[in-house]
Formats: sequence, C-alpha cells, structure tokens
Amino acid sequence: MNNIALFRKIMIALLAIATVIVIILVVKNTMMENQLVETEDTKSETPIEIVSNATVISYDENGFSPSSVTAEIGSLIEFTNNGSTTLEIEFIGDVSLNFQELIVSPGESSRSTIVDEGGIYEYRNKDNISQKGTISIN
Repeated sequence: MNNIALFRKIMIALLAIATVIVIILVVKNTMMENQLVETEDTKSETPIEIVSNATVISYDENGFSPSSVTAEIGSLIEFTNNGSTTLEIEFIGDVSLNFQELIVSPGESSRSTIVDEGGIYEYRNKDNISQKGTISIN
C-alpha cells in the first residue's frame, strides 16, 4: 500500500471519528436543553403561608392550654404537642373541624382552617379522656 492511500484511509477514519463526536455532543446538548426546559416548565412556586392570627392550643402531660378557645369561621386553629408522647385528639360528636391530622407527634403541630358552622366543639386526648377542651366558633 502506498503512502497516499494510507494517508487517505487515516483521514477518512479521523473524519468519521470527528463526525461521531460531533453527533454525540449535539445529542447530549439537546438532551440537556430539553431537561432544563422541563425543569423550568414544571417548577412551581409554593406559596408561603404566613400565619399571625392562629389560635394555638398547646398540649403537654398536664393537658390542653388554654382548654377553652373562641375563634371565627375561617380562622386557623393549631394544636401543638409540647409533651413527650404522641397526642391523638378525638372530637366528641361527629365533627373534626376539618383537621387532616389528629395524631400529633411530640414537638409537632397540626393546624386547620375552620370552615364548619358556628357552635361549641368539644375535644379530648383519646388516651386520657379527662384531658379535654372546647372550641367555640362564632
């Protein structure tokens, strides 16, 4: 084989390798752009709820404090467990004031906006029914 033929084969091989590298880079760049677009399109801003008018009912081993609260329809009620054991709140009667979670771990809180009609709602610690309280809704 003469030098010119060998040179042509080497040049063709190098051109083929360069073409494959360019194709790989283009495909990789396109995939990264698509991923970036999907990330930006699917990004959602979660509104931050700033609550300054919440009625907080604290719980510890001695019970609920305050044990009686008054709130308006549309206001926020928050149960905070400052005790060392898990608190399970049980509403007396057939109402839960729209609380999604009535089991509150130590150091945690459960809050809900009141949308039920007015009235007096009684609740208690399911594990110690002598610990109870009332929420009066105007």
